[in-house]
Amino acid sequence: MPKIKEVRGKPGKKETISDIGVKFLLEEFNAVRSFKEQSVAIADKRVDSLLTFASALAAGLGLFSRLNVSTENFLTIAEAGVLSLLLIGVITFKQVVDRSILIVDYIRSINRIRAYFAERVPQIQPYILMPISHEFPSYQWQSSNHRIPMVINGIAVGVIVIIGNMLFVNSVSPNLILLAIGIIVALLIYNLQSLYARRSFQIAERKSREMRAISLFKSHQDFREATRN
Repeated sequence: MPKIKEVRGKPGKKETISDIGVKFLLEEFNAVRSFKEQSVAIADKRVDSLLTFASALAAGLGLFSRLNVSTENFLTIAEAGVLSLLLIGVITFKQVVDRSILIVDYIRSINRIRAYFAERVPQIQPYILMPISHEFPSYQWQSSNHRIPMVINGIAVGVIVIIGNMLFVNSVSPNLILLAIGIIVALLIYNLQSLYARRSFQIAERKSREMRAISLFKSHQDFREATRN
């Protein structure tokens, strides 16, 4: 198949395949950067929504406790409310982890585009602040308030254990041992979420290397070879 040396664009002006590639990469750069910013905003908004629900639940239970209701009814309603909070918290945590992985993918894609220009115009390399490696940054938390769902979920499970025990033994207030158990459970859930996130980031790194070796890096090499000819 013959290689295209130049393409005629506007009348009287010729565009080489390199010019077309540069325009495409600039558009790709802006698109990926926009996707990255949107992903960060979405992750933060979901955490903010979780915080809003948790605050509303705490305020609602505080007002409800002032009403003339039995302790058993109050604890039952509180248990249901905290269970709902936990469900939303788990979903939010999973979404924030997925968004953090997606954000890293976008940043690495941007770095590959930046590397293209840095390789062809070495004069700009001293002025590039951030690394242009396709392996930077590492997969890690990218949301500014990423640990909030982990804290809320840990506390929610601890509270569920405490309230559940109080309902089981028909107690009005928790004792010190039950409080200690609730704290231990909360810390355990927090650490389990941290392990899950770390494992998810490791899997994402492995998949990224496999994909880059099969398609992304190969297509990048093919494009560079085409523009050199």
